Amino acid sequence: MQIRTSFHIARAALLLALLALAACTDSTAVALKEQARVAAPGGKVDAVLAELATDATVGQAYEIHLVPAGSTRFATASLRADKAAGISLHWRDAHTLLIRCEAARIFAFSNFWQSAEVENYTYTVALELDGCRYPAAAPDKDKS
Repeated sequence: MQIRTSFHIARAALLLALLALAACTDSTAVALKEQARVAAPGGKVDAVLAELATDATVGQAYEIHLVPAGSTRFATASLRADKAAGISLHWRDAHTLLIRCEAARIFAFSNFWQSAEVENYTYTVALELDGCRYPAAAPDKDKS
């Protein structure tokens, strides 16, 4: 009887440990598929266009991340959008990223980026949008 009770206690302890371990995982993490990466002049920062993994019932969503050169760790997105067409990334200079698109429904946008990993927050990138209207501008119709 003593052995049987010890076995049940050990089994319960193992189950609790597994549940605690499962609670430590990041269930909010979203899989990102890198679509484009453009290095800034000077090579300190990369701008990355990423596609969020979604299922068939949800439209395609995109994020733009700025990261230290070569990094594959994505933190907070500088831009998050869906219903996007023609997104492209262009560096004006080492501190200014131009985001062009024909159309996009933008949910989140930050017009600057800094990181502890790049000159301890003293290196700043300004982000500018060009186009990116939603809905896309309708063509002019003849008013005859």
